[in-house]
Amino acid sequence: MSSSYIWCMSPIYLQPKFTPTEKEVLKEYGNWANFMACYNLSPGKDNDTETALMILDGLTYDVDESEDDEEGLTIRKGL
Repeated sequence: MSSSYIWCMSPIYLQPKFTPTEKEVLKEYGNWANFMACYNLSPGKDNDTETALMILDGLTYDVDESEDDEEGLTIRKGL
């Protein structure tokens, strides 16, 4: 496979699976590739994909799923 073929691949094949909440956020951007482009990230780079997933996770953070510890810091459940 030549490198020119890789650049022609649709970004949809490079996207991870998303939760329903993440899909709702991504709809505001149009799709995964547009979301990544808004943050100057490339869907073809693993490090950029990890960064985009961290951003998406922050955007989908639900305060109802958190609890405060005794010092008043918010701790996210499941971590």
